Amino acid sequence: MDLFEEDLLDEKKKVKKMGTGIIVAIIIAIILIVVILVIISYLQSMQLGMFINGVQSPLSSTTVIQEESGKMYISIKDLSKALGYTYYNGEYGAASEDDKKGFVETDTDEEVASFEMNSKKIYKILLNDNAKNNEYDYIYIDEPIRYINGNLYATVDGIKKIYNADITYNQETNKINIYTLSYLTQYYTTNIASMGYAQIDENFYNLKAIINGMLVVENNSGRLGVIDLTTNNEIIGTKYSGITYIEATNEFLVENNEKVGIVNNLGRTKIALEYDELKLLDNDSGLYIARLGDKYGVINKQGSIIIHIEYDEIGVDKTLFKSSEVSNPYLLYDNCIPVCRNNKWGIYNISGRLIVPIEYDAMGCIVSSNRNNSANNALLLEDYEAIILGRNAEENNESRKFYAVVNSRGEFLVQLNSMVESIYYITENGEDIYQIEINGAKGNLDDVFSRSGIKKVNRSVESTDNSEDIDINQNVVTDGQTNQNTEENESDDQNNTEQQDSSEQQDSQSGDQENSQE
Repeated sequence: MDLFEEDLLDEKKKVKKMGTGIIVAIIIAIILIVVILVIISYLQSMQLGMFINGVQSPLSSTTVIQEESGKMYISIKDLSKALGYTYYNGEYGAASEDDKKGFVETDTDEEVASFEMNSKKIYKILLNDNAKNNEYDYIYIDEPIRYINGNLYATVDGIKKIYNADITYNQETNKINIYTLSYLTQYYTTNIASMGYAQIDENFYNLKAIINGMLVVENNSGRLGVIDLTTNNEIIGTKYSGITYIEATNEFLVENNEKVGIVNNLGRTKIALEYDELKLLDNDSGLYIARLGDKYGVINKQGSIIIHIEYDEIGVDKTLFKSSEVSNPYLLYDNCIPVCRNNKWGIYNISGRLIVPIEYDAMGCIVSSNRNNSANNALLLEDYEAIILGRNAEENNESRKFYAVVNSRGEFLVQLNSMVESIYYITENGEDIYQIEINGAKGNLDDVFSRSGIKKVNRSVESTDNSEDIDINQNVVTDGQTNQNTEENESDDQNNTEQQDSSEQQDSQSGDQENSQE
């Protein structure tokens, strides 16, 4: 082989080697591109995403905040928009744009959820036509509402309870899944036959049980029961003529033979079916309003009587007062239970002791029709933790009403002989300003109370002293009287508490024996 042929052979080898290298490089490049695409796809799939009723919903940069600890907070306002709900700043029922408070109307238009910064309480106000006094309740969430960059945020548990929605966060996929109550209702309505029941109960109260994994169902005989959605097993057998879910306590009001009782979410009877009506008075105190015939009383969660069933009314008429003033018409200042018998009003405390005698003709001051339209009815003086009471009087053959003021312990701050003719408030620049009228003279309530030595609760009084010269010192309970009343009240409370503790202990022992027998 000559030199020329050797050079040609070497050149061919170089070309072949170069071609092989290019092919290898292309293959490597393809592999790298595939790997990069897989990584990009994986990273995209691991980006935080939100699905509402199975459909992906866009997320703004402010919707979700994840802390280093892994705790997640979701913007209530942003989520309301995504769900198509209406969000409002401020307190429900008050003319306010306070962005540290807010409320939401849910998709059923039957309920408003109200909340505020740094609070674990979510207030629920029912809006349907059957709800008396816009009935209210409250539930607790796991963490307080947070205020971040001008918006209110809640945890997953908070979002679930505000919106009556099933919400889960999958940490592995970094996805939030939300199912609204309307969607879940439709789902279970469609699939209830496969579960062996005729239909689900679509009472709004009962639909909310779905969020806590329970479903109120009806069998072919029209009898109601409750099933566990994770197992489809019956928690409460289908043998009741009526069932109503109590969200605040996660229990059920059950009815048979026109009598009602309470059964918990484990299917155990808490209060026997022996009342004509039961209504939760307050979640924290565990008290219920009980009715037999046309008389009302109060019982505790063990069924023991706290206030005998002998009253015509329990609680005030909330519709007479601004909705934000009276949150719970049955319990004022977490201690006072208004009762009425034969058109006379008095007050019990939550231990069942009468702290204001049943001899008053009105709870609160109802503004007369001939007064300025800007004047509003008043029941509570929150700065003083006090309640307004009225009594009718005859003067010169003319019927009049005079008012007293008591604090939440039943101690009189202003007595009837002070001749207070009216207490009301007007709203100026978003602030409620209270006025008081005594013997025809009108003044600023804070100024009058300050001069009379009546102090605000946990707050110093900054008196402007620009009202007429009204002084009720001579007619206000003196310090000596107040201290004496306080000592008597504390002594009575202590005795009553001991009796209640003994009663609850007996109830607990009785309950333990009952559970043991079961």
